[in-house]
Amino acid sequence: MHATAAKLLDAHAAHILAQLSGDALDVTIDREAAAFLDWLDARPLNSLTDAERVFTVARERVLDSEPTPALVAEIVAIIKDIWNSPVNENTYVHQIIEHKHYTAIVENIASRDKLRNDIIHTIVGNPVYGRLLSDVIYDAISDYMQHNPLTKNVPGMSSLMKMGKGLVEGAGGSAVKGYLQKNIQAIVGRSERTIQNILDGKQIHSVAEQLWHKARVLPLSTVRQYFGDKDIDQMAYVVEEAWNHVRRTDYVRAQVKTGIDGWFARNGSRNAGAVLADIGISREILMAEIKVHARVIVGEMIASGFLEARVCEQLAAFYGSDVVSGLLG
Repeated sequence: MHATAAKLLDAHAAHILAQLSGDALDVTIDREAAAFLDWLDARPLNSLTDAERVFTVARERVLDSEPTPALVAEIVAIIKDIWNSPVNENTYVHQIIEHKHYTAIVENIASRDKLRNDIIHTIVGNPVYGRLLSDVIYDAISDYMQHNPLTKNVPGMSSLMKMGKGLVEGAGGSAVKGYLQKNIQAIVGRSERTIQNILDGKQIHSVAEQLWHKARVLPLSTVRQYFGDKDIDQMAYVVEEAWNHVRRTDYVRAQVKTGIDGWFARNGSRNAGAVLADIGISREILMAEIKVHARVIVGEMIASGFLEARVCEQLAAFYGSDVVSGLLG
């Protein structure tokens, strides 16, 4: 390298490092960050990327990529840290969920009559419900025969009722069960109407309010008696398996693409600043965050000697070139 070029290299490197040190760093950050944001705001998003590119990244990096064991383990560890945090001992349900918000959710649920009735109809329409109802009625008849109050107050009634119970449990039992099975659909229909009448909006409000008064004073740690670390591990395994199946389905791929295409159709012609402002990130916030983090990162790069080494290597390629040597003679 030409002797003069070497001196120029040192002077150039010192100038750059001086711009990135002390109070000069803030000036440099303000100037360069502002210039970059100005450049960015002058361009619509679709001039920088498009929906197809974003979908390709989402497909290759998310949908086609299985979560690594390290990532899964870290997510589970974070969940356990939060779950087992001592703060849960002294934080109560009513401090996290306001009563007015809880009531609004209940109101929304209670107002959906058709959905509620459809769910009830689906449940009672299951053959298992019919068999369960039949068994409950049969057991109730049998129990009534044995424990009816008349057996205690009327002489001889005890023996008579025991005889009736014996008939129900013996040969007569088959007839009772046969009757129940034959008429179970009608019984199920009546039970469905009864459930629908009981579980009306007013009753849902009443039950929900009772539940609120019991739950509001419970610490969040109460839930830990039902779900421990082993349960979290098991749930994590199930969720991971489910995700690895779902992410490969054509449905999820199509919906991800639909979401990205729709977002770009609405926002592709806007600049980055306007989009960030929609989520509460203003230019002022960006500048402040860039300055705070740049101070720490650049400061560490200078202290470790990394930045000086990189600057000198980049400049050496220029000052050691034949072009510079030719200019300097």
